[in-house]
Amino acid sequence: MPKAKPKRQAKRLTSIPLEPISKRPTKSSPKIITLYAPSIDITIPFTFTSSQPSPTILAKIRTALGTPVAFAYDLQHRPVTNYTRLQAKQTLLIATSFFERPLDDKKRSVLVVQDGPAEKAWLALTADEKRDYIQVVRNKDDPLGRDAVRLTLPVSGALQHFTRAQTPSSLVPVKAHLESIQKHWSLPLDAVLGLQGLYMPCEQPETWQDGLVGMLAVLSEATVGQGDLLAAWMLEQMRRGKGKIVEKRDVEEVGRRLYREALG
Repeated sequence: MPKAKPKRQAKRLTSIPLEPISKRPTKSSPKIITLYAPSIDITIPFTFTSSQPSPTILAKIRTALGTPVAFAYDLQHRPVTNYTRLQAKQTLLIATSFFERPLDDKKRSVLVVQDGPAEKAWLALTADEKRDYIQVVRNKDDPLGRDAVRLTLPVSGALQHFTRAQTPSSLVPVKAHLESIQKHWSLPLDAVLGLQGLYMPCEQPETWQDGLVGMLAVLSEATVGQGDLLAAWMLEQMRRGKGKIVEKRDVEEVGRRLYREALG
């Protein structure tokens, strides 16, 4: 009887692990746009890639223009926040100040921090940094106007601050307001309000009209480093109102006039 052939054992198929196909990051093509900074009269080509973070692009713009401050706007004066949407050969307006409105055809005596990235960057500064910046622009031949008032409290929060200043002084110590005024103006009150008995009340600030010192504190925050310029505005307001002693409503009206002038 013939022997049965031994059965062949089936070979085990070992699965070969497939390596994941890694997608190579595709670099966006460089774009060439035009930067126009009207305040310093510079127009230059600028190359960037959309994959670069916005802070990196903005830092390169500052370097290219040789200015410590730069904020980009389109030709409709809208702040540029997304550089991936920019097209090649597009022109950007560059502001070289927190307060500059590029190609503004009106000569302004009052300027205000601009909306968008400029406002965000400004609010990130400390009180000392804001005061130092104001001092620098006032001490140089600033194209926006050496004696222009620069409102250092953005429009978005200014009216809320003036309304909040109506809070009774019993809730916020007068001493805290006086410290805020000194921090923002670095001037004695009589340098802004005039001599005691002329326009400034004769008594100690703790006995002044309720809310007056708080309103002055808001005005000082809105005009950091510019108390000397505010003296002229206060004097004009007192002459308009024909009052003898500064009252809370006088300070509030000066603040509101400043913002109306800046936005007009």
